[in-house]
Amino acid sequence: MSSRFSLKPVSLSECLTAQRCIPELATGASLARYERKIAAAPFLALVAYQQHHIIGFKLGFALSPQCFYSWLGGVVPSYRSQGVAKTLLQYQERWAKAHGYQEIQVKSMLCFSAMRAMLAKYQYLQLTANSQIDADTKIIFSKLL
Repeated sequence: MSSRFSLKPVSLSECLTAQRCIPELATGASLARYERKIAAAPFLALVAYQQHHIIGFKLGFALSPQCFYSWLGGVVPSYRSQGVAKTLLQYQERWAKAHGYQEIQVKSMLCFSAMRAMLAKYQYLQLTANSQIDADTKIIFSKLL
């Protein structure tokens, strides 16, 4: 399997198609949910492709004029550990900085250990105290751009 892939900013409906390709995130995915969460905020919907096949996505939106929230993202299981998530993350960071955001926030959970490790590797700081974390806790991470 070649590791060459491309990234493309897309519409919310195209992003939804990508989310449905990720087994852990397919349940409950809907355009109405996207629209409720994002409302009128500026957003970036990004999809990774390999030869026109969806292999990953990342979706985020502005929480404020200074803070961008990386809300959802994932990689198709057969393409994991090939740098797709890292490339999506780096693109999103560059885009957010170029659009004037000073911070990116992300939420994760204990069950997503690979995501938490990647965030630590790329200097995201954990804002949620360890004493408050259990299996159902959403852990908040932040990075200044």
